[in-house]
Amino acid sequence: RFGGIADKVVGDEKGTYLVAIWGLPSLTHEDDASRALQAAQGMRAALQARAAKGSVGVATGRGFCGLIGTSARTHYTVVGGAANLAARLMQASTGEVLCDSATRQAARKDMEFRERGAISVKGFAEPVASFSPLSPRRRRTTRHDVPIIGRRKEISQINRLIDELLRGRGATILLEGEPGMGKSRLLSELKR
Repeated sequence: RFGGIADKVVGDEKGTYLVAIWGLPSLTHEDDASRALQAAQGMRAALQARAAKGSVGVATGRGFCGLIGTSARTHYTVVGGAANLAARLMQASTGEVLCDSATRQAARKDMEFRERGAISVKGFAEPVASFSPLSPRRRRTTRHDVPIIGRRKEISQINRLIDELLRGRGATILLEGEPGMGKSRLLSELKR
């Protein structure tokens, strides 16, 4: 519902764990941190409705995504500091959703947060700031509701290629750029 991928479900003597990921290559959204927090809040509410205990940790950062394992058993996953930090935040949680400062920073336009304080977590030399997301902020309009400024050259080039495609000629469009450069906004304008 929020655009994430269930990476794995693990059950052991400590309980059942779900690892979900947002922002995989070709599945990114500029608001992935907000989406992950909304999903986390939804999971927490669903557990509470069933009188079940559960904790959620969310962290934002880069990681390795790809195949890991051996020739006998290989699977696609994500590993790295953010994944480890999310697991540590989950372990430190006492039933609430905890996130790191990078997640708070990435989602600050969409949500409000309560500071939970710095916590010591295994594998991190310094205490880690933790936050709990509150209700989403209400937004009257989005960036996609107002006319785009600039990008006329790019829109013209893409429209020309679409016209070629409609005439039966093949065309490939590669849209790439750093996060926050406006790729999603440009695509939204083209759809409109």
